[in-house]
Amino acid sequence: MKFVVLLCVVLLLVTVASSKKHQKNNEVTPKKAFKECQKNAATRIDKQAVKKYKKKEVDTMPQNYGEHLLCVYKAIGLIGENGTVNQDALKKKISKKAQAGQNVDTLLQECGAAKADPKQTAIDMDSCLIKNNL
Repeated sequence: MKFVVLLCVVLLLVTVASSKKHQKNNEVTPKKAFKECQKNAATRIDKQAVKKYKKKEVDTMPQNYGEHLLCVYKAIGLIGENGTVNQDALKKKISKKAQAGQNVDTLLQECGAAKADPKQTAIDMDSCLIKNNL
């Protein structure tokens, strides 16, 4: 009888552990989102052009940069399908990456400010996150 109970407990633990691992594997990472957005001609961007823009080597971003960022941020859940900022997801990201002395709520207000155009919201959010090393 003890053996059966022990076997059931072990099977339960293995099932729970496997389930958590499977859930983590289903999360969309920024890298996976980037790859998916690169598959679509409307959201595909030249990686080298973006690197140059982020390093301030050029003043202009690729023409479809907003569409690309919106695609990525939708895929990882920072922006909803309707174009609104997912404040909870953004706060979680900021909380994980914020450094000592950075106020999470202030950063959330700054980086999570919605614009009339969802593409501009994505661009401004990206700039804010980069500026604050998030």
